[in-house]
Amino acid sequence: MAPKRTRKSTQVDSQKFVSAKASERYINSLCNKIPISERGLDILEYSSKSIINSRKWQHFCEQPSAAIIPLVREFYANAREHTHGRIRIRGKEVRFDKDAINAYFSLPSIEDFDTYYKSVDINEMVQLLCPYGTIWKTTSKGVPISFPTKDMSPESRIWHYFISARILPTTHTSNVNLERAVLNYAIRTDKPIDVGSILYNNILYSARTVSVGLYYPSLITDLCCQAGVPTDAREELQHPTATLTSNTIVKQLKKSSTNVASSSRPPSTSSRPLTRTDRLARIERSIQEHHEWAARQAQYQLECNKALEQIMKMCASHAGMDVTQFPTLPTCPDPLLFAQQPPSEDNVGDNTASNHA
Repeated sequence: MAPKRTRKSTQVDSQKFVSAKASERYINSLCNKIPISERGLDILEYSSKSIINSRKWQHFCEQPSAAIIPLVREFYANAREHTHGRIRIRGKEVRFDKDAINAYFSLPSIEDFDTYYKSVDINEMVQLLCPYGTIWKTTSKGVPISFPTKDMSPESRIWHYFISARILPTTHTSNVNLERAVLNYAIRTDKPIDVGSILYNNILYSARTVSVGLYYPSLITDLCCQAGVPTDAREELQHPTATLTSNTIVKQLKKSSTNVASSSRPPSTSSRPLTRTDRLARIERSIQEHHEWAARQAQYQLECNKALEQIMKMCASHAGMDVTQFPTLPTCPDPLLFAQQPPSEDNVGDNTASNHA
């Protein structure tokens, strides 16, 4: 009689994994998975800086540190078996509940903060985020799903890129889904946002869902290191994506503006075909939008030049030097020149006609 077959047992590294199932998850779906990198925000234009300050998001918006990829994978392998936001990683207990995350970023916890999100007026939200209109992609029953990022105002796009990198992670930023749009609207309208609660729920969602990426790798690495989890200098690192700055946003704006100007179907809130006048108006508004952006950039540079001149005078006075012998800084053009109105429709039409000629 043939001997009975016995099931081969898998040896579990108890220092890394809390159970055999966690070890299997790591081997089957996580050992080659790449985390979605985070990025910081360093913007001075528009009201973004005042929003950061009023929400006390200075630490939250800082450029994150490098993530330890094997550590992040082990974290997610174990996270599904957490106990109230606590798990053991490499022999150390790590807290990642909403209070722990808020404490890490020096942010307050907000009770019942999500009540607001259930009663957002979609039309009011779109008017703020997309002042020139947009076209929603909807379900067969007419439920809004997403709209193109290029239809957003410059400031709305700034926050969309940050939300997509730091709060509701995604590598696809060309469209805005309803959840990110509502969060963007909440940020812009000074509604309460519990960062810790959002990040905690998304960590659990990432741990449960095989088809999504590994969220917040830098945050998870820092929470583990804060808890004393041992690491090895030879472990693979993932450095965060470059900080979102004025230059980053300007490049995105130029790219999307080109798409709007060359598109045969500019965004519209109605289904009727756009006339030539409508299309010219769209292009003119896009041009005006860039004039306003350039005016703010020029104003910022002008203020920097004035501050630098004052610093030079103070240093020279302190050293007993003759300030009049110093070269003067070049005069920055009047920012208002950048904000001139775009060419009239007749002029645009003449130029277009001459180009075709």
